[in-house]
Amino acid sequence: MAAQSDAGEGKRSAAEAFASARQFFAELGYERDVGAPVTAVLCWNGRPTFAAGDGRLHTLSATDSTVSTVDAHSGAILVAASSPGGEAVLTGGDDGFAQLVAPDGAIRQVGMARRGWMDHVAWAPWGGIAIAAGPEVEIIVEGLIQRIELPSACGGLSFAPKGQRLAIAHYGGVTLVRPGVKGWTTDRLGWKGSHIGVSWSPDCRFVLSAMQESALHGWRIADKTSLHMGGSLPSRGQ
Repeated sequence: MAAQSDAGEGKRSAAEAFASARQFFAELGYERDVGAPVTAVLCWNGRPTFAAGDGRLHTLSATDSTVSTVDAHSGAILVAASSPGGEAVLTGGDDGFAQLVAPDGAIRQVGMARRGWMDHVAWAPWGGIAIAAGPEVEIIVEGLIQRIELPSACGGLSFAPKGQRLAIAHYGGVTLVRPGVKGWTTDRLGWKGSHIGVSWSPDCRFVLSAMQESALHGWRIADKTSLHMGGSLPSRGQ
């Protein structure tokens, strides 16, 4: 009986918190139902934009609550990223395509998965883009394409905030990719387990990955020294 009571209290607390959050945001602005699950939130042309499961980009007006849409994919948009200046959007969908949406809404296909869907996209500060489908990653710079085959499916893409390096998460660690005299070169940072996200420190000295095993793992780039932060999620009711 005590366990059931605790579970009931937990459900009521969550519902009350959600209702309070909705009221808080309603007071700040307005609420809009785009009619499909939202998969990414970004800024496009200075306006809040929502990538959604209906394959569209939903953009809110800067002056009222009206919404304009762009049909980017025939299926759900799974991932999206803004260009460095926010004037364009790169999207990946479950139709297997990567699309570049221009400021005027014009759409240009920049990639296609050989099989399955487009899992990840990233836009570099200097203008290059990266897309990933399964274990295949493509880096596209001024129309030139560099293809990289990973040992397993890509778990995340992140361009360094400085320079032209790309970090790619996957099972068994993170692969760093950088341009060289004879093309892009790779360097692996290994750690057993499934790495499902990756990011850089602002000074580019460290790379940190999120792991499926409720842990964070990092490396100091200079000497590949590892740091590991394990943890566990709280159980229900806590």
